[in-house]
Amino acid sequence: NGTRVENRFGVRPALKLDLSKVAFDSTTKTFSLITKYPLWVGGIQVTSANATDTSHSSWSYDRDSKTLTLNGYNNNGNVGDKKAGIYAEEDLDIVTVGTNDVSNNSNGSYDRAINVNGTLIFKGNGTMNAKGGKRSIVANNVTIESGTVKVSDGDYGICAEVDDVTINGGVVNGNGNQIGLQSNHDVIINNGTVTASSTSGNSSAIKATNDVIIKKGTVTVKHTGSGGSGILAENGVTIQGGSVETTGYVGINAGSVTIKAGSVKATGTLAGIAGANGVDISGGTIDATATASGDQSYGIYGNEVIIKGGNVTASGFGNGILINVKNSISGIGWTNTAGTEGKASIPISTEGQSLNYKKVQFPDAKIA
Repeated sequence: NGTRVENRFGVRPALKLDLSKVAFDSTTKTFSLITKYPLWVGGIQVTSANATDTSHSSWSYDRDSKTLTLNGYNNNGNVGDKKAGIYAEEDLDIVTVGTNDVSNNSNGSYDRAINVNGTLIFKGNGTMNAKGGKRSIVANNVTIESGTVKVSDGDYGICAEVDDVTINGGVVNGNGNQIGLQSNHDVIINNGTVTASSTSGNSSAIKATNDVIIKKGTVTVKHTGSGGSGILAENGVTIQGGSVETTGYVGINAGSVTIKAGSVKATGTLAGIAGANGVDISGGTIDATATASGDQSYGIYGNEVIIKGGNVTASGFGNGILINVKNSISGIGWTNTAGTEGKASIPISTEGQSLNYKKVQFPDAKIA
């Protein structure tokens, strides 16, 4: 009746083996159950059977370290039902060797080139070209240690949906129609060569819900839309070193802007640097320029602008610096943006002063 199998007349029932669920080891001549891993590469789920299969020499997966090594891999646009060229349901390290291409030709809300529901870390000395998808590279947190990571053809380039985008080294090109580098917390650049760009309307090339922090490296940012910013941080932008060049409707736009060291060139149609709650400069070489004609373009704009050190040049057809300036070093002002007319000295002011100059320079003699 189906509830009992008896052994009568010396005959045993046959066992049916589902070969799709086991792997055969030709060395030991044994079968083992196949374990499925929460990772899909080119639409194919990675398992204990195919993780190191030599038939696909362009990728391999080490389960213990959760490391996917790509060596000349190309998914040829294959994404499977996960809607991503590489999809992981947990943390994933990607080590690149040679040139690797991961693409998604769709543009639905959940279409991505790489999607990781955890922390994604890029390592290795190779190149990752991630193309297309609504968001090209998406993870809870994204860290780039080394190698080259290039993103193109998506609305959003590199996105951390929960925490930080951290760049510790390598070459990073984050390009998106809407945003190049995006974080729902911080964008942190500790080193490396970073390029970010965006093109659409009132968006930004680099955007952080909290802070953008640049400590070292070479950072080039460009937003070409009709509005928006090169670098946008809802809380603050802090530059502690490196070389930063940014352009947009506003070059740098944040709740507060702090510059301690490094070279900063910020160019905007409306403002080079805008810190609604204040701008604090204590070091570095800063060139902030607004290009729009008229009386509402400012090199540096802030409720309070504090200048304690560094070499600062700011120009705009409205004002070089607006609103209240507290400067512990003296400077020079001019009544035109070219710095050829109406030259006058700017005295030290600890209480704050308004400067009616279209170009200003601090200190009055630049420090070599």
